[in-house]
Amino acid sequence: MEQRVYANYAAGAPLRPAAKQAMETVFAMGVGNPSDPGREGRAARRVLEESRHTIASLLQVEPGDIFFTSGATESCNLALLGMRPAAGHRTLALSALEHSAVRAPAKTWPHPVVLPATPQGVVDPAAAETLLNETIFLCSVMTVSHELGTLQPLTGIARLCQQAGIFLHTDATQAVGRLPLYPAKWGVSLLSFSAHKFGGPQGAGILYRKQGVPLAPVMHGGGQEQGLRPGTENVAAAAGMAAALAEALAHQADENERLSLLTEKLRDTLLAVPGAAENGGDIPRVPGFLSLRFQGVRGPDLAAMLDVQGITIGTGSACEAAAGRPSPVLRAMGLSEQEAAESVRLSLGYRTTESDIDRLCQRIPETVSRLRALSGSR
Repeated sequence: MEQRVYANYAAGAPLRPAAKQAMETVFAMGVGNPSDPGREGRAARRVLEESRHTIASLLQVEPGDIFFTSGATESCNLALLGMRPAAGHRTLALSALEHSAVRAPAKTWPHPVVLPATPQGVVDPAAAETLLNETIFLCSVMTVSHELGTLQPLTGIARLCQQAGIFLHTDATQAVGRLPLYPAKWGVSLLSFSAHKFGGPQGAGILYRKQGVPLAPVMHGGGQEQGLRPGTENVAAAAGMAAALAEALAHQADENERLSLLTEKLRDTLLAVPGAAENGGDIPRVPGFLSLRFQGVRGPDLAAMLDVQGITIGTGSACEAAAGRPSPVLRAMGLSEQEAAESVRLSLGYRTTESDIDRLCQRIPETVSRLRALSGSR
């Protein structure tokens, strides 16, 4: 029996062995609340702080800048909701390419400003230069597109924000393990990511806050995480996340080279299918991402038929796919509703093999032809 082919790493990566081992070590310790001064609590606190120091070292920031959360969604919400100025008329700017974890809390701001996207899937730099002015208090631009894998002009945005006195938040969820993460060097004030995108456990993430950034808690009821994020910390998840991050960054260069070759082979084969097109065009992306559409074939139908054949692909953000909506990111780039509905996302990762690519290269064109025959389209 053939093993399943998993090509949806942008939604979640398999748990890395190092992360599993780190978590099992914590589980074997038994009960221990890191806020409790007793022996068990002190042991849990040591693991938690060791994990914080590991993550901070890998990001080249101070341990006190790292806050544990349940994932990027909570981190993005904390960044956007906790940065609301108490008074004044300044507002928020966000890119049109953001995940719903940013778009939804952005709606709580007065008259948020949207930085438009180019048809290539990046923030329009000319528009950003015009819109990022003294009326903006906080700007949120992701590091890497969760739909396309395109690199956003973050350093340029950071420079504009610094000139205008704007705090900058970035959702780096899809960048971890694919790019070096240096928030202090990038000039960002706040950075969010989830562990499960790079082989850590689900339900774990961090928020990096630059020292001096005026962030307020949005939940109340405890003094954990310097009073910024109340609730007992998940020690096992923090340990697993730190171990996964260390392993992902240690193998990053080799993995990027390997995934670049696999992605190129898959892209060349799939774009040879009649009526196939790549969303975003020729622009720098992280390795392992493909956003394609096949004329006359709905993305969810293609994903469902491949799933029956033992292949998992995505149709865009898992959150949007669950809601059954065409991707607002692709629509913001200028794709029609039909083109967005015809799109699929393939994302590769550390367990992807040459054999997986061969099956994708064979089964996707066959399935596209079958779906077209069933619908009577060509």
